[in-house]
Amino acid sequence: MSLPTLSAKNSTTVRSFIIRHGGALLSRLAIRLAPRWTARQAVRRFLTPPQRTVAPPHDFPAPCRQQLLNAGDQRIACRVIGPAGAPALILSHGWGGHGGQWQPFVAPLLAAGYQLWIPEHPAHGDSPGEQSSLPAFIASLEAAATAIAACGVRLAGLIGHSLGASAAALALYGRPLPGADADTRLLLLAPAASLLALSRQYAELYGLPETLRAAVQFRLEQQFATPWRRFELAELPVGPHPALLIHDRSDRALAVGHTLHIGQHWPQARILLTDGLGHQRLLQAAPVIAAVLAYLRGEKIGTQATPASVSRCY
Repeated sequence: MSLPTLSAKNSTTVRSFIIRHGGALLSRLAIRLAPRWTARQAVRRFLTPPQRTVAPPHDFPAPCRQQLLNAGDQRIACRVIGPAGAPALILSHGWGGHGGQWQPFVAPLLAAGYQLWIPEHPAHGDSPGEQSSLPAFIASLEAAATAIAACGVRLAGLIGHSLGASAAALALYGRPLPGADADTRLLLLAPAASLLALSRQYAELYGLPETLRAAVQFRLEQQFATPWRRFELAELPVGPHPALLIHDRSDRALAVGHTLHIGQHWPQARILLTDGLGHQRLLQAAPVIAAVLAYLRGEKIGTQATPASVSRCY
C-alpha cells in the first residue's frame, strides 16, 4: 500500500502541527532538565528579529540624509527627508520591518508640508545590532524626537505600524516627549495592545508551555527593570493628544480586537477599520494614506469605539 500524496496545503498543516506540538514536548522536557539554559535561549530568540531587510537607497526622494542617533545604549540609523524648517513626523516601522516600508507615504506627506524622520529600530534595516525589544523601539523614537527638538522644529505627529505603533503610543503617552505639544497627533496602524498578549501569541505559535513563557517575561522584566504592565496601551494616561487607530478586520498577524480594545479606553481616539488589506498592505493602501493625511489636517476620520463594539479583545 502506498502512502497518500500530501498537497502543499496539507504539507504545511502537518509541518505546523509538528512544530507546534513537537516544540511543546521538547520545550517541556528542556525546561524540566535545564530550566535556566532553556529560559536564556527563549529570551534570546524572543529578542532576535527576523532576517533583516534593508531599503534600497532609491526608495526615498532627494534630498534624503541619513544620520546615526544615540538611542539609550544603542545606535540607530535615521533617514531625514524634507525641508528643514517644516513640522516633523516620526514614522515607526514594526518588528522585522524597515524604514523603506514607509515609501508609499513619503511623497504625499512631503507634499502636505512635513519633514519626515524615519528611524530604523535596533537590529533592523541599516541600524546595527542583533537584538531588539519594545523598550529599544521606544528609545529610538525618543532619540528621533530629541534630535527634532534640537533643530527647533515642532513634532507634528508619530505614525507607527504594528509593534512600532505600540512604541509610538508608549513614547508619546508614557512620558514627556521632546518637541511634542497638545496638538501632536498619534496615528497607529494595526497596533498591538499588549506585550503580554504578544508573548502568549508567540508561545502558542512555537508551542512553548506557559511556564517557559512566564520565565521569559520574568527575565525580561528584570533585564529592563520594567513590569510588562507598563506596556498595556489601554492603561496609558493618554492626555490631550488626538489619536487615530487604523486596523484591518482580516488582519491575521494582530487581530482587530487589539485596536478595538485600545479604543474603548482612549476617549479621544477614533478608529477606522478597513477590509481585505491584512496586516502589511495597510502600508501601501491609498485609502489609508488619504485617511492619515486628512487626520493630520484636523478632519474627523473614523468613529469612536464603544464597549459594545468589542466581542473579543485579542
